[in-house]
Amino acid sequence: MPKNTRFLTVPTAIICFAIARLLIGVAPAWGAQALWAADSVGDQIQEFAPSELLTTGSPTPTVLNTVGDLTFGIAFDQAENLWVVIDTGSVSEIVEFSVTQLQDLGSNSAPAPAAVITSASFANLRGCAFDHKGNLWVADANAGVHEISSAQLADGTADLTPAITMTVPDFSHVNFIEFDKSGNLWASDIDADKIYELKKKQIKSSKTVTPAVILSSATFAENEQIVFDGGGNLWVANSDGNNVQKFRKKSIKKSGHPTAAVTISDDSMTNLDIPSGLAFDASGDLWVSNYHDGSISEYTTSQIKSSGNPTPAVHLTNTSNLLAPYQITFGPAD
Repeated sequence: MPKNTRFLTVPTAIICFAIARLLIGVAPAWGAQALWAADSVGDQIQEFAPSELLTTGSPTPTVLNTVGDLTFGIAFDQAENLWVVIDTGSVSEIVEFSVTQLQDLGSNSAPAPAAVITSASFANLRGCAFDHKGNLWVADANAGVHEISSAQLADGTADLTPAITMTVPDFSHVNFIEFDKSGNLWASDIDADKIYELKKKQIKSSKTVTPAVILSSATFAENEQIVFDGGGNLWVANSDGNNVQKFRKKSIKKSGHPTAAVTISDDSMTNLDIPSGLAFDASGDLWVSNYHDGSISEYTTSQIKSSGNPTPAVHLTNTSNLLAPYQITFGPAD
């Protein structure tokens, strides 16, 4: 079910930082970013402002109402427009909310999407992620993944054929996908309790593929969102295991049964309660959304260096009826 300019002049450091961010497909973050959460039951997306992420409490986030649709995947493009994956069972679509619309949520919390993309190829859409070239990839549960190219996104055609559709027979029920720094696509399978890697060279055109790497582990238990930290290590949210695990970069290079290097767990289900979403902030702190109670927990870099059950540095509760947070990500603060 994501450093060193110490000896550079300030202008040079800023230019180099911007170039580096663009090379990995992320818009420059000049200021603090907000945490955005897709609510797969509450039919909304919530934005937690930087000031609401500083201390434990019950903030009142800004709400983007998706007007009765189930929201699963969210991702920001390089221009800071928000793309949302919606799947009600009868309707599968990808919608865009422009940066201007996001900035105006205080006065209009239910804007009409700037673009709506549908396709006869869509079946059971879930999480999404942008690759390094600005193309949007979407998990299609038990079928595979689709690429909506940057050109198709810019055009916003209502009914299209994805630029690429990868059919992956190994998939049982993939909910989340992520790209590593090399451009390889990774997918987590909540039913099979496996994680797959599709190499960059495998996803250049539509075809049926066998994953280059298949990871399974006795500790995988309905694995949800996956993210990579700055060192290329893979982090996995295990909703049924009620934990978050780190797998070192060197342990996931080939198929097998890797052992987690770090496990953050909470048997009491106080701070981790069916963890689903994962996201790293700019400081390297790990944020976890809890599907069952709608809370969000922050663990600092020092807290996630070793296994245990640390008390979150920040724990957000009663988050204005955040019923079932799915994919989370950091994005622009309006």
